[in-house]
Amino acid sequence: MIYLASPYSHEKAWVREFRYKKTYEFTRYCTMKGELIFSPVVYGHQFVEKDKAVISYSFWQPFNEHMILACSEMRVLCLMGWKESKGVRAELAFAEAHGMPITFAEPLNENI
Repeated sequence: MIYLASPYSHEKAWVREFRYKKTYEFTRYCTMKGELIFSPVVYGHQFVEKDKAVISYSFWQPFNEHMILACSEMRVLCLMGWKESKGVRAELAFAEAHGMPITFAEPLNENI
C-alpha cells in the first residue's frame, strides 16, 4: 500500500478545502489505475469539518505513523506548501527513519 503525504492544515478554510480536493482527485486517479493508496487527508477531512479541534498534526500523528508502518512506500503530493508543512516534514522523517522508499508526485492540475 502507498501512503500519500500531502499538506492540509491552514488557518484559511478555503486552503484546506482546496488541498483536500486536490488530494482526493489524486487519490482517486491512483485508485482508478489500480494502486492501493491511503491518504490521511482524504480520510481525515470529514473529521475536521465536524470538529476543528482535530485539525492539528499532533492529533493525527500517532494514527499517521501507524498507517505509514502499514504501507510499503510513501508518495508525497507536491501541492503548494508541501515543503513548509509540519505534517509532511514529520511524515517524511518518519518514513526515512524506517527505510521506506519515497517518491514525489505533482498534482494533476493545481489551478486555484
